[in-house]
Amino acid sequence: VFDQDFDYANEYFELGPHPEHLQVERVAKTGLYRNKYGVGWALVALIPYLVVHFMLWVGSLFGGGFAYTGYEAPYQIAATLAQVVAGGFGIIFIFLSLRRYFPRSHSMAAGLFILLGTPFLFYCIQDFHMVHAAGVFTVSLFLFLAISVAEDERNSGWRVYRRWAIWGVSAALMFVTRYTNVIFIVIAIYPLVHHLRRGNRRRLITGVAVAFLAGLPILALQFTMWRYLYGEWVVNSYGAQGEGFNWFRPEFINYLFSSNHGLIFTAPVVLVAFVGLFMGLWKKDAVVPRLLFGSLALACLLLLYVNASWHQWYFGWGFGSRSYLEASAGLAFGLAMFLSQLGKKNRRRAGYAYSVLGSVWTLWLMVLFAKGDLLSNGSTTFEQILTRSWRIFVGG
Repeated sequence: VFDQDFDYANEYFELGPHPEHLQVERVAKTGLYRNKYGVGWALVALIPYLVVHFMLWVGSLFGGGFAYTGYEAPYQIAATLAQVVAGGFGIIFIFLSLRRYFPRSHSMAAGLFILLGTPFLFYCIQDFHMVHAAGVFTVSLFLFLAISVAEDERNSGWRVYRRWAIWGVSAALMFVTRYTNVIFIVIAIYPLVHHLRRGNRRRLITGVAVAFLAGLPILALQFTMWRYLYGEWVVNSYGAQGEGFNWFRPEFINYLFSSNHGLIFTAPVVLVAFVGLFMGLWKKDAVVPRLLFGSLALACLLLLYVNASWHQWYFGWGFGSRSYLEASAGLAFGLAMFLSQLGKKNRRRAGYAYSVLGSVWTLWLMVLFAKGDLLSNGSTTFEQILTRSWRIFVGG
């Protein structure tokens, strides 16, 4: 907005706290410094950022003496708070999607366990610069709108296609926020097949066209950035820095259970969420349409495979298995299904007890990480966690 270009040289070397530690290279074709990340984080922060700019500009007109170059503290606060708000709306959209099929109690419990029992809270209140809060928001919004596009028949005419248009925008924003989010496009199977089964071919074709055209400007912005930086309209910006996938050697066991950012090690509630996803697939009288549940389970499975195949499967420099947070909406459906199918009171108590204790474990690991007692890019053993926890409680 203020820099008026996609050249990140000044941001890298003038604004960063430790430019001497940066390992960025110039693109041979353009001579510009690489930026492998999408534009989604910035788009999520854009509106509050511009609101702050307008307020500072108005203040300067009345003699306030406010600087408004785009880099002052109010801008930074607006950009980071945008991620907090995005994370909050992500949980809201997850809850609203769950409420279509599950009781309020199970929907609220599943949402709370996602918030407190996974690293999600950490990236809403601590690591603002990472994209995961915005990623959960975009995927949750996409899911909420997919269900709405499929099931809501109350409106007609332009109001129907307005919903399709917003769905298209959410799909594009989901992709440019984190590229692996393209996996969640499989959720679109549900509304597309739903309309085919009902014979709504005309609405389906028109709706898909409207969604594509609505999302195209956001995609065009991403393509333009790639073209400017890399000299190509479409590029694997991660591969350009030597990063890639080991498709035939996925590290499933390490990715799930390792003390080095393992998914279930740092977020035990994910285990019962997986169980709930399988329950939803095989239960004949499930309250959630099987096609919807199947698309969510498929998306979660695909993301698990993709992440476990990444050359750096632990995804370091953060807390927990951050790379799986974008699957929070699918995991929430698994949790709600698991909690709703427990049946007898003793089973229900055991299920809730496990989820609560798992959430406490995750929150405590978060505290240790914030205190510097967990490695951000390495393995911390269970014994080390107990030792450091003991020192906090008893001193020494």
